Amino acid sequence: MHDDNSHHGQTGPHMTGIIVKIERFALHDGPGIRTVVFMKGCPLRCAWCSNPECQLPHEETFRKPNLEAVGRRVRVDEVMDVVRRDYPYYNASGGGITLTGGEPLFQPAFAQAILQACKTENIHTAIETSGCALWADWERVLPALDVVYFDLKHPDSGVHERLTGAENHSIIENLRRVAASGVGVTIRIPLVPGLNESPGALEGFAAIMQSLKLRTVQLLPYHEMGANKYGWLGRAYQLPDLKMHTDEQLADILVFFTSRGFAAQIGG
Repeated sequence: MHDDNSHHGQTGPHMTGIIVKIERFALHDGPGIRTVVFMKGCPLRCAWCSNPECQLPHEETFRKPNLEAVGRRVRVDEVMDVVRRDYPYYNASGGGITLTGGEPLFQPAFAQAILQACKTENIHTAIETSGCALWADWERVLPALDVVYFDLKHPDSGVHERLTGAENHSIIENLRRVAASGVGVTIRIPLVPGLNESPGALEGFAAIMQSLKLRTVQLLPYHEMGANKYGWLGRAYQLPDLKMHTDEQLADILVFFTSRGFAAQIGG
C-alpha cells in the first residue's frame, strides 16, 4: 500500500522519501506562515485531483515544451534544512510545517521522521490527508502532530469508491479514531460541482461531523488549475467540462454549514 523506506535501511535524518516540491511562505495550509512539503504517492485517484503529479510514488516527467522532472528522493535532514530557514516566521506568526501531497501517509516512516524532527525543534506540525491509510501508520504520526486537515470527499461509500477508487468505511473509522486522539482536526470538503454538493451529500457530511463532535470545516471550491498537468503527464483529465461554482452557490453551501452550528469557511 505504501513505500515505508524499510528496504533502504535508513532511519532518522538520513531516511529518504520522494517529494515533488517544498513551498515556503504558504498561507493556506494551516495557521500562520508555513513550509509545505508535497509528498509523492497516493492510494486514491480522485477524478478532480489538482496534483496528479503527486499520485504515483516514483519520479516522473512533465512533457512541457521542455521536459521537466517531477519528484526527487531527498533525506529528512535535507527537508529540515529548508524548514529551519523560516523558523523566525513560524515564531512570529504561529506557523510551522505542513505535509501534503499526494498522501503523506503513503510514506509513513518518512512522514514520521520529518514530523518528529520538527517536534524536537518546537516547530508546529500539520498534515493534509485523505485519511486513506492503515491505522498502524496513523499511530506512527499522531504523537508528532498538532493539527490534522482531514478530507471528506463523499459521505456515501459507493459514490466515494466511484469518484476516488476506494470505499470510505475505513476512512471514516480512521477519522473517528483521530478525533478521539486529542489532536486538533479540521474537516476539509473539496466541493466538486454535480458530484458531492447535492443537499443529500451535504447532509451526509454534516451527519458524519456531528456524530464525531467535529465543528470546524473548510469548504474548498473546485478549480481548474490542475487540468493542464494531465496533458503534461500524458494522461486524460476526467472532468474537462466541469464548471466552477458561482459565488452565490458557494455562499449557499457556507450557510448550510454555519446555520447548523459549524465553524465553516470557504477556502483553507
